[in-house]
Amino acid sequence: MNRKLGAIFATAVLGVTLFPFSALADDESHVGNHSGVHVNYNGTNVLDSSARMKNNRVYASVKAFSSFYGATYTWESSTKTLKINGNTVSKAYGEFQKDDEVIIAPVIAMAEALGNFTSGWDKQSMTSNVTILPKGVVKLGPAVPQMGEHWANPKNMPLGPIFGIYNGKLVFLEVMPDKELNKTVHDIPGTDGLPIPNKVDHFDIDWNPHGHEGDPVPHYDIHEYFISRAEQNQIQ
Repeated sequence: MNRKLGAIFATAVLGVTLFPFSALADDESHVGNHSGVHVNYNGTNVLDSSARMKNNRVYASVKAFSSFYGATYTWESSTKTLKINGNTVSKAYGEFQKDDEVIIAPVIAMAEALGNFTSGWDKQSMTSNVTILPKGVVKLGPAVPQMGEHWANPKNMPLGPIFGIYNGKLVFLEVMPDKELNKTVHDIPGTDGLPIPNKVDHFDIDWNPHGHEGDPVPHYDIHEYFISRAEQNQIQ
């Protein structure tokens, strides 16, 4: 997860430098995939012409998946054993295939081999969403309208970072600095080199003078959205 092609920096109230996280270049188009099935990794539409549906599972290129997450993979052809970052990829979701020298495997199996993840299926766009999350990050509650689910490592709360997930897709990042923070914070920990989209659509800062559930002190909710306002408004 340490491949870095760019960075997103946002400076907001209280002198807090937000989300100095590296992002991987993405391809927003779905052109070139003859199967009509697409993949989205950590909020980024990844162009993978190998993506396809088989036995109700989405298969995708092992090389493209591993490359996106900065992982390494090995393939033992005699036993059809696939490993990603040294972890054996389970065949419980379906057998691996080799098509024109390209190895494809169920996306969910590859995500499971990397560790902590969430996933979803967007029927309208025929897209398999996968978000790999840092170790220790858990879902804090159900989806919130116009936002999605909030995922975070409890030991990093209330500041965060908080990962906004909807249908397995990374849609925002958030931090909640207290009014009394009164200092500059650089390189907020807790992302583990997580790839994020290289485009921020919009940025919201909400002031909560009385706090709210989960953070009852006066603080700011600062959101960095990777989806459009129209897409955000559709989240139920």
